[in-house]
This record gives sequence, structure tokens and C-alpha cells, in this order.
Amino acid sequence: MISVSDFYDYAYNEFRDELWITHESWFFDNDVYIKAGIWTYYGAHYEFYITDATIDLIHTHDRTILEEWDVDPRIERPFYWSDHCIQFVTDDTSMDEPYAAEIRITGSKFLWFRTIIRLRSRKADQGGFQSLA
Repeated sequence: MISVSDFYDYAYNEFRDELWITHESWFFDNDVYIKAGIWTYYGAHYEFYITDATIDLIHTHDRTILEEWDVDPRIERPFYWSDHCIQFVTDDTSMDEPYAAEIRITGSKFLWFRTIIRLRSRKADQGGFQSLA
């Protein structure tokens, strides 16, 4: 199992020069799957699967934010993670709240995956894939 400090180190090193980290989520009964990357259309840099998930929204009532949200990796802590809880500080602010919306997800089990992104090789003759990670 990865430690919280290892995750923070990975995320900081992976995204320190980026403007945002996009997160997308899918719900399966009481579980939630989250993938994250610079642009998740091309693949994810990391993924979470959380069982028995409970979600709380802070500084917002707009539940559509749960489909996709961004965090700013340049702020000191774009997310907080403890044993059974992760909290994302989004870059979304509503007009009636002075603070950015936050998403807190608690669960009984967290699975975290570093994703290897694969893109089609630029060499048309060779085809195949090349690993970027």
C-alpha cells in the first residue's frame, strides 16, 4: 500500500509545472472510480477506486461538479488524504461563496494506481505503442 507522503511526492513531481489536474468520476452503487491527468481524454496519470464512498461538498451545492473537476497543483495542497478520506480543493468558485469548492470523499478502502500512459508511436511503419512513464 502506498503511503500518503509517497502520493503527495508523486503528484507534486508529476504536476509541478502544469496549470491544472483534471479529475473525472464514475459511480458504481456505493463505490466511486476517479481518474486524473492533465487532460484525461488522453489517459490518466493516477486513479482511485474507493469502496463504500460517502461524498460531502464544501462551499458549493452544485452536485454536477462531481462529474469533472480541476485542481490547481500550484497551490500548497490541492488535495488532502488521510486513512479513509481524500479531499480535493477545486478551482471552481460560485458567486455566493468566497472559497473554492471542495469535494470530500470518505470510504472503507482506497485503491490508488499510478497509470502508465501509452500513445501511438509516431513512426507509422512500426505501429505499436510507446510508454511515456
